[in-house]
Amino acid sequence: MRVDDAVAARWDRIKKELAPQAKLELKSPGVVDAMQLLQDMEREVERYPRMPKPLGHPVTPAMEARVAAAAMAAAEMVTLNVGGTCFATTRSNLLRFEGSYFSTMVESALWQPNARGEYFIDMEPTYFDRIVAYLRTGTLSFDGLASADVREFRRLLDYLQLSFVPTEWDPAYCGHSLQLQMHNLVVVQKGLGWSSVLATAPSPFFSVRVLAHHHVDIGFTTRAKFEPNKGHALHPGFFFGCERGYAYSAHEKKPFPKQRGKLIVTASFNQAAREVSFEVNGHMLVSPFRLVPTDAPLYPIVRLGERDASVEMTGGHWCEDV
Repeated sequence: MRVDDAVAARWDRIKKELAPQAKLELKSPGVVDAMQLLQDMEREVERYPRMPKPLGHPVTPAMEARVAAAAMAAAEMVTLNVGGTCFATTRSNLLRFEGSYFSTMVESALWQPNARGEYFIDMEPTYFDRIVAYLRTGTLSFDGLASADVREFRRLLDYLQLSFVPTEWDPAYCGHSLQLQMHNLVVVQKGLGWSSVLATAPSPFFSVRVLAHHHVDIGFTTRAKFEPNKGHALHPGFFFGCERGYAYSAHEKKPFPKQRGKLIVTASFNQAAREVSFEVNGHMLVSPFRLVPTDAPLYPIVRLGERDASVEMTGGHWCEDV
């Protein structure tokens, strides 16, 4: 018999015994049994641990500041209607990148919201969730995009004039004859022979500004295979040789028509497709390198083999202003 059933049975018996009695005697069997029952119940209750009383969190200045920031963000919310799909963000996020499409839109009196309070933008909304996330966090995500999608996404960034500098050159992984300038965005060869510099972090793509006639190779490699002062031998990885007239890896060369003047070279690594590709001023001159190993992160790298040759890390997408 369960404890609950036993207690109920005893209580029913006690009530039957007590009902006929006009006066209760402390020594009567019913009263004695009732007292015993209460003692048993008390002991039964004490067997179970008491649940601690829930403790509330005191209101801290940090929490008050967080709530105030959320309230301020709600007050300055802006709705973008992109091709029929609505995205919400804050006015300060739209102003984050000075000179961009969005900052111009918000600051210009020429563009007013519609009757529903929405700013209508007549373009495909396919990648716009990534755009809004970039405005909010400052971090771009290319996860899950195929090579063609990456190119379209970069062109959208360019159209919206959203600058993206994914990384900078790393002084800890830099050849002894190279000099870093402009907050480590520019590297200059000050010596003779070939030297290399690696970026501070892996990146799915990056763009550099360079002169076509300079002995400069641009591409990807791993930290484990990086050699800052390798000399004339080809460095392991995947490269676009500006003056060479071909792109190369350890197993393959891909010739292209030699270019002239100023170039914006964009190197892209699509991990899902296992491809590395190169564009020059927005045009693909060679087919992608395929079956790229993905067992280690790929870092942007440039090799400079000519005195006074320089390479500048630019926005992460190409633009025509070179």
